[in-house]
Amino acid sequence: MDERTRAEIERAGAALVEHYPRLVRLAYLVLPPAMGRHRRVLTAHALVQRALPRAGGRAVVSRLLPAQRATPTGPGPRSVRRTRQQPLRGARTEPGRATGEPLRAAGTTGRPAARPTGADPGYALVRLRTLRLALAYERRQRRRDHWSDRLPALAARRPRLPFVWGLRFLPRAGGADELALDQALGAVRGPVRAAFALSRLEGLEETQARALLAEAGIADPGAELRAAARLDRSAGAGAEALLGTGDFDPCTVQTRPTDLLRRRQRVRAAAAVAVVLVVAALLMGVPGRGARPADDASVRERRESARALDPDRLERAPRRAWADTSRPGLAVWPARGGRTADRALLERALRTWAAPARRVRVTAAPGATTRPPQTPPRLLYAGDVDGRAVVLFHDGRRVVRYAEPATGPTGRAPGAALDFALLDDTDVTAGAALAVSRSEGRARYLAAPWIAGAELVDLRAPDAPARAVRVGGDGVTGAVPVPGPVAVSVPVVPTETGASPGEVGALSGEAGAFSGRAGAFSGEAGAFSGRAGALSGEPGALSGKASALSGEPGALSGEAGALSREPGALRTEFGASVGERAGGGCGQWPAIRFRTSEALTEGHAFLATDLGGLAPAHLTFTPPPRPGQPPRQPHEVTDTQARRVWARTACSLTELRGAGVRSVNNWTFAEQPLPEGGGRADWLCSRADTWRGPGRVTARFLPPAASPGDPGTIAGRARDTALCSRFGRHVVAAVRWRAASGRWYLLAAGSRAVTRIEATGDVRATAYGGPLAAPIAARDDGPKAGPRADSGAAPKAGPGAGTRVVGRLPNGKALPALGE
Repeated sequence: MDERTRAEIERAGAALVEHYPRLVRLAYLVLPPAMGRHRRVLTAHALVQRALPRAGGRAVVSRLLPAQRATPTGPGPRSVRRTRQQPLRGARTEPGRATGEPLRAAGTTGRPAARPTGADPGYALVRLRTLRLALAYERRQRRRDHWSDRLPALAARRPRLPFVWGLRFLPRAGGADELALDQALGAVRGPVRAAFALSRLEGLEETQARALLAEAGIADPGAELRAAARLDRSAGAGAEALLGTGDFDPCTVQTRPTDLLRRRQRVRAAAAVAVVLVVAALLMGVPGRGARPADDASVRERRESARALDPDRLERAPRRAWADTSRPGLAVWPARGGRTADRALLERALRTWAAPARRVRVTAAPGATTRPPQTPPRLLYAGDVDGRAVVLFHDGRRVVRYAEPATGPTGRAPGAALDFALLDDTDVTAGAALAVSRSEGRARYLAAPWIAGAELVDLRAPDAPARAVRVGGDGVTGAVPVPGPVAVSVPVVPTETGASPGEVGALSGEAGAFSGRAGAFSGEAGAFSGRAGALSGEPGALSGKASALSGEPGALSGEAGALSREPGALRTEFGASVGERAGGGCGQWPAIRFRTSEALTEGHAFLATDLGGLAPAHLTFTPPPRPGQPPRQPHEVTDTQARRVWARTACSLTELRGAGVRSVNNWTFAEQPLPEGGGRADWLCSRADTWRGPGRVTARFLPPAASPGDPGTIAGRARDTALCSRFGRHVVAAVRWRAASGRWYLLAAGSRAVTRIEATGDVRATAYGGPLAAPIAARDDGPKAGPRADSGAAPKAGPGAGTRVVGRLPNGKALPALGE
C-alpha cells in the first residue's frame, strides 16, 4: 500500500470518527423499519463501522475517491455542533448519569451533527459505503417466487459488531409527528428512504443526490427521488426538524432488559439439548451401539403394525370395569359375543381392516378415516347375528364393524363389509349402543353393559304406549324397525289399469312395501314394477303413462295432480320424503328408550334413534326459559312437553341421515302470543351435533297445530355454528304469519338475553324485552283462508319480503335473525 492510499484511508477514518453520529443516523433511516428498533440501532452502528475500507483496498479507494472529488456531493466536514441536553430523571447507570438517561455515543447529542462543509473525499467515501451496506438489507425483487430472495443480501448476513446480550437499545420515543413520519418511511422501499435521507438529512441538491444514488447501485435514481419528493410533501415542512429529534437518533438510546423468562427458558433448553447431544455422542462411541438395519423407522413401523394385527394382543376390558369407573364409555366395554375366542375370525377381520380386497364393501362416516390400526384395538363384540359373523373394534377414536357371511370361508369372500365411524368421546348416553346388523328395515344393536332395559317408542305418537325390546345376555337387542328413507302417503296417481296406490296402500321405507292392482313396491332402495311404470334405484324414479316420481328435486306429477317441493316439500335421501311446509307427515318414526342399570345411575332413561350410523343419535330437549331462573340445561325426552315437541320435529331427522350425528337437542328458546287471539306459539331451535364437532341448527316457528305431527315453519338454518349450544345461547328468528282473518304479520323472537328486536325495510317496528309482532301492509296476496306462516329470515317474495330483523344484546351488539 503506497503513501497516497494510506493517507486516503486515514482521511476516511478521521471523517468517520468525526461524523459518526450523522452516518449512523443515515444508516438507521435507510434500514427497513420492519427489523425492529433494537436491531436497527445495532445494525446501523455495525454498518458504519464496516464502511471504512480495509488496508490494501487500493482499487476500492482509487475507484471511489476521485469520483467523489469530481462530483459536487455537498459540503465537506467541519466541526460538529455540541449542545447540552437535559438528563432524564431516574436511577444511575454510571457515575454522573441517571438511570433511564439515554446512552449517547461519545461526542454526540440528541440532535444531528452539523452538516459537513467543503469538499471532503473521506466523508464521501464512508457515506457511500454506508449507503450501499444499508441498501443491501432490502429484499431482492428480481425473482419473488424463490425462497432465497426472502433473505437479505450476502453482505447483510455477515457477522457484525457491536454485539449486545441481555439488553435492548431503543431510541428515545417521540411524539405523534415522529411516529407518523416513521410509519410513512416504513411504507416505502429502501431506495426511497435513501433519497429522502440524502435530501433532508444531508441537504444534497437533486443532481448531487441522483449521482450518489447511482453510485450506490440504484437502477433508477430519478424515480426514487420523485417518490421521495412525494413523501417529503406528505410529511410537511417539519420533516427535516423531525429527522433531527431523538426518535431517529441511534446514538441516543435507552436501555431495557430482554424477556427474562424467555431467556431463562432458552438457557434451560440449550442445556438440555447439550446433555442429549453428549449422551448420544457417548452412545455412538460405544462398540456395537451403532445404527443397525433392524432399528430403521420403517422396520419398527412394520413391527408395530404386525403387533396391531395380532388377535392375541387385542385389548379386552374386564367384565365389570364399567361399574368401577367414573368415566363410562367404549373404553370400559367388555368383549361380548359367542365368537370372542374365534382366532381365525378375528384375524380375518383385522387383516381385512389393514388391507381390504376390492370385493369388500367399505364405508366411512364423515370424519372417520380408513387407515389400518397403529396399536392393538379393543375388541367389543364377535358373534353371529342374522346369518352374518360380526366383529366390532374400537381404537380410541373409531369404531370399526366387520361383517361376513356366517358360512363364508374367508373375510375376502363376496359379501364381506367394513364400516368405519368416528366415536371418540362416548359417555353414558352418547354411543350407548352400536348397530351390529341391519336387514329388511330392521336393526339389532349391541347395548352398553350398563343398559338394563329398552323400549320401542314412536316419536310421531307421543301418547302411544311403548313396546318392550328384549336385550340378550350378550347385549344384543331384538330386531327393531328403523326409520325408513321414505314414509309418506302417496297421492292418488292412476295407473294404466286404473289402480291407485293411494286407494290400496302406502309407500314406506326400508321396512315397508307398496302394492296396488297394477304392481308392487318393495326393497331397501325401492323398486316399483307393474304394467304402468317402474320405480328404481337410489334416487327413486316412478314412471308410467300417467305419472312420474323423481328423487332429488322431489316432484310427483301426473294427470291427476302434482306434489312439488314448495310448499309441500318432498325431499328424498335414498327416497326419503318429508312434507314439512305443507304439514305433511312422515309416518312413524321409531326410537329406543334405554334404561340404565342402578349400579351406574338411579333409573336414568334416555332416547336414541337410528340415523344410519353405527351409533344411534341421542335425543334431548331444553324447556323454555323462566323469568328469574338461570338458563335451563338439556334433559332427557321424558315429560309430555318434550314428547309433543319431538312429535312435531321428528320428520326433520331425515335430513341428518348419514351425517355422523352424535346428538340432537330441541330448545324452546321463546314463547309468543299470536295476534288476533291466534293462541300461543313456540320458537324452537333444533341443534344437531356431529362426532366431528361442527353442528347444524334449524329455527322453527310452532304455532298451535291441528294435528300433533304438524312440523310448523322453518325460520332459518345455519351450518358449522355454535348457535343454540352452551357456547352460543343468543339467537333471533323471524317468520311471516297470516292470521285467520287473512292479515299478514311479521313475528320475531329471541333468546332470553335479547333485549330489543328491530325490523327495518318493508316493515318498521321495534319490540323491547320480548317478541315482536308487527302487521304487514295489506296487499292482494291470494286466498285468505286459515292461518299460515312463511319463513321471515330471508323471504324471497310476498308481503314484507324486504324486511330485515336484528336483535340487540345488553351490550348493544347486533344479532341478525337466523338465516340472514
